[in-house]
Amino acid sequence: MKIKIVVEDKKKGKIEIPLSKNILHAWYDFGFMVCPYCVDCFELNKIKKDFFKMHSISLFLVNDVIYNGKCWTYRTDKKGNLLKDKKGKLKKEKAKTHYLVKEPIWEKK
Repeated sequence: MKIKIVVEDKKKGKIEIPLSKNILHAWYDFGFMVCPYCVDCFELNKIKKDFFKMHSISLFLVNDVIYNGKCWTYRTDKKGNLLKDKKGKLKKEKAKTHYLVKEPIWEKK
């Protein structure tokens, strides 16, 4: 899957900026790392709504487009402790498919 941002300008034509999955994941993670003090700055600069709209776009791209709405849960025992296999890795089990953004407001082309 190729990921890129496409900007269309009447004078300059199409501009395409390729993105790696790592960059998209960093954008996605940044939306969750914003501290309360940063949100106050966003309100001061009147960008709070736009920031959270941008974050919902990253949620859609990462979860619903790249991973097709699939998520993983980890197996736990009755006490809630995570179970590990013989190699020490956490045991995953596939959860039901769910979509964070069911009807995106932008268009597919």
